[in-house]
Amino acid sequence: MFWDEVNYKQTSGARAVEVHPNQPDKLTYRSATSATMAISHVWSHGQGGRPEPLEENGTGFNRCLHERYSQLASTFACETYWMDTPCIPHDRNLRREAIGHINEIFAMAKVTLVCDRDIMSIDIDPSGDTQGGKEIAIDDIPMAIQETVLTTLLVCDWNLRALTFLEAMRGSRNICLLCKKDNVVLLRDVINNVHHNGCIDISTLFVNALHLLPATDIKWWSKVAPAAAKAAGFLESVDLVNATYLLSHRYTSKPRDEIVIWSLLCGKKPYDNAIDLWSAHLGG
Repeated sequence: MFWDEVNYKQTSGARAVEVHPNQPDKLTYRSATSATMAISHVWSHGQGGRPEPLEENGTGFNRCLHERYSQLASTFACETYWMDTPCIPHDRNLRREAIGHINEIFAMAKVTLVCDRDIMSIDIDPSGDTQGGKEIAIDDIPMAIQETVLTTLLVCDWNLRALTFLEAMRGSRNICLLCKKDNVVLLRDVINNVHHNGCIDISTLFVNALHLLPATDIKWWSKVAPAAAKAAGFLESVDLVNATYLLSHRYTSKPRDEIVIWSLLCGKKPYDNAIDLWSAHLGG
């Protein structure tokens, strides 16, 4: 599927893909709202691309993926979904504009869906239902599987990259994990249940992964340990030096994206080079 270019350009603000009862031939867009499902994925896991046709340096978007995410968005009662592949064009100006809305999109999204191939290989539905595509209640998932989900999350590609780190921080209010057969589970529920009923060694590891904690827990951390909360980036914008530390051991698919993500983490407009970013930081 390719984008409806006219529709995209006529839509103002942050664009998200419309969820239609009857799937159209082209991707159509609406402004992102609090009824948007934001998708955070690893580009190199096979879902990367651009919405334009091939002759315009695009790749299009796999129809099966569009149908998957439309169905999952409907599961969460969302009217649209946002993902970089169908929503960030190759065109330089449109790309810059779309990237500038990433903080806003993930902060207001109803749910942030995490897509990582290691997490997606875990079967969280003990019923054996082959249909899938539903939210699994935490009490229906065996504790051993919940612990597997958390340990996998800590070391998976999604949790090691710069852009997904940014998206996790902005969307921490309601992160959901996509698992095998397109079943989903709320990260908040898994963390809480393992913390209270599972292996304490696993739950304590999240002390060093505060960006994965729900926003309600982040507010608590901000009260009891404000310095640590600030350093971990729990504020709307992060100090440039702290942002440097947070991203120092994370990588991007493309080197040019490093400065862009760095500037977004600081709550600034996206910059392409470090000189402009530091100049803005110093008021130059």
